[in-house]
Amino acid sequence: MEKLEDYKVPLHGLKDGVHTYNFNLDSTFLEHFEETGFDIEQVEVRVELIKNNKTVEFSFQVKGKVNVPCNRCLEKMVQKVKHRAKLIVKLGEQNAELSEEILEIPELEDFDMAPLVFEYLMLSLPIRSVHKKGECDPKMIEILNKYSASEEKTDPRWDDLKKLLNNN
Repeated sequence: MEKLEDYKVPLHGLKDGVHTYNFNLDSTFLEHFEETGFDIEQVEVRVELIKNNKTVEFSFQVKGKVNVPCNRCLEKMVQKVKHRAKLIVKLGEQNAELSEEILEIPELEDFDMAPLVFEYLMLSLPIRSVHKKGECDPKMIEILNKYSASEEKTDPRWDDLKKLLNNN
């Protein structure tokens, strides 16, 4: 099981300048978080941080492949993921979220990147994942077609009115 301690950065002892962290995620990473509904096939996360006197700027890059259920046939499929995000951490006296991209944490605390890596992984997923045409489970497509709503006959007067709308 992957240790989440690897995602903690001791900002207090970190020298000013650019620091880079690379993580290769697998499904064991997801075991530390709530149920996600997908498995990691191969995801790489690159975190570059620039530390100045009282601020640290994080740049996150998430890239890879996950196994998700198809929203049409429910069979597993490989979905590519890609996401970039920036976060600014101010070193201060308290824990506070100043905005979506600016946090304040006590100067002597370690910064845990694991929740952010998880959040950015979740944000990299598309709203809808479906197989390419013809790759869905044929049995499920047959069932969907059987129970899908068919187009009903409409009153011909409405058809004439629709023609007027389409001309404008």
